[in-house]
Amino acid sequence: MTQIPKYRPFLFVSILAFILSNLPNLFLQALADVTFQGTGTPPKKETPGSRGDICYLTDKPLKLLVNETSGNKATTPQTPPTTVSERPTFWIYVPYKDVPENAFKFNLKDPSGKDYPIKVAGGIKSPGIISINLPKEIPALEINKDYQFSFSVDCSIVTGVSSKVPDEIMGWVKRVPLDPSVVTKIEQASPSDLSKIYAGQGIWYDTLNTLAEALRNDPKNPQLLASWKELLGYSTVNLKDFDSEPITPCCTAQQ
Repeated sequence: MTQIPKYRPFLFVSILAFILSNLPNLFLQALADVTFQGTGTPPKKETPGSRGDICYLTDKPLKLLVNETSGNKATTPQTPPTTVSERPTFWIYVPYKDVPENAFKFNLKDPSGKDYPIKVAGGIKSPGIISINLPKEIPALEINKDYQFSFSVDCSIVTGVSSKVPDEIMGWVKRVPLDPSVVTKIEQASPSDLSKIYAGQGIWYDTLNTLAEALRNDPKNPQLLASWKELLGYSTVNLKDFDSEPITPCCTAQQ
């Protein structure tokens, strides 16, 4: 089984430096030539109030940053969004304000049906995009296996009204191996090529995470903002409605 090399902390700094100067050319050029797994049909527009007795009325829904065809499904999509990470990071738009501690819940279900409930510490003051990283206590994702996960907001905590039901989304992830030649490229590549390699292989979660982490560290950088809008507006991604939402500091996940 091929393992993706672990990079030292200084690697991210180098990736960020690359993105600032070269991402609009290299990264997006790769996007133009690839269809990400788990993407295809544009998502249907949701209207406010269509999600039942949830926290409160919002203009946008709670949303996993993948295409509608691969998220919010009880059955495995034909091509789940992929990762090469043993414990990937998921990016989610939360439409609510003043979400207090302990209102977020996350659960991972392995291919055998075993649940791994994950405690999510932290809340948010205003709507935004948050990230949930699988903690080290969770077993590494097996290669070529489909995993389902769910993320919910406990509306009774948010609103103080016990009759409010949780707002919940579901998603899928599959860890895939990389061709040995690609692994070699990663091992030998400068940090500036990593995002391009992920995008070129159609590996959604790692492509998104590389850019999102950079944008979170430098949210006003015009080149990063342009690249973020380009990525979310890509024809097989269709997340343009969320490209102006802030990346909000949150959260810590642990089992």
